[in-house]
Amino acid sequence: MMFTKQILIGMSLTALGLVGCTSTTGAYGTQESMSAAQTVNADEMFDITKLTCWELSTLPEADAGYAAILVYGYRAGQSVQNEQSATRIEGAIANVMETCATHPNMMAIQAFK
Repeated sequence: MMFTKQILIGMSLTALGLVGCTSTTGAYGTQESMSAAQTVNADEMFDITKLTCWELSTLPEADAGYAAILVYGYRAGQSVQNEQSATRIEGAIANVMETCATHPNMMAIQAFK
């Protein structure tokens, strides 16, 4: 799964809650919505640490990318990694997606370690 720098920046800003600082079209250039089965109320809480590799790897590509960047940001925050690069993020997500493909029962957050 390849991400451009613009997509990574857009996803990062969205994940950090800074989407208001960018265009309202989202990270992919258009308004995208989740499928009906995956629709979540904006006020509904979810536990990012409960996301499995199987769930991450079976999401549509755009949703998987968004979820992966959220988990990446969570792990980076836990390890106090304040400086990031698009190359580092892209590499980490590619590695995680490979790990998840072979370990579907693993928690996605563990794949980012």
